[in-house]
Amino acid sequence: MISKRVIHNLIFHGSYGIGKTASAIALCHDVGSDPCLANGSLENGVDDLRKLEPFVCTRNFDGSRKVVLIDDADRL
Repeated sequence: MISKRVIHNLIFHGSYGIGKTASAIALCHDVGSDPCLANGSLENGVDDLRKLEPFVCTRNFDGSRKVVLIDDADRL
C-alpha cells in the first residue's frame, strides 16, 4: 500500500492501547493522505456522521486523498 500510495478499506482489531489508531494515522502519513478522525462511540448517529460530509465532498489543493478513520466503530 505504501509503495502504491493507496489505502484500501481496513479494519484494525485488538485490545485497548496496542496502537490501532496510531498505526492508521501513521499509514495515512506514509502514503500522503489527509486523515479525519471520527469517534464512533461518541458520534454514533447518522446525523453525527453526516458532519463528515464537508470533509469528504471537497478536494485537497495538493490532490492528496482523504481518509476517514472511525475509531471505536463497534458502538455504531
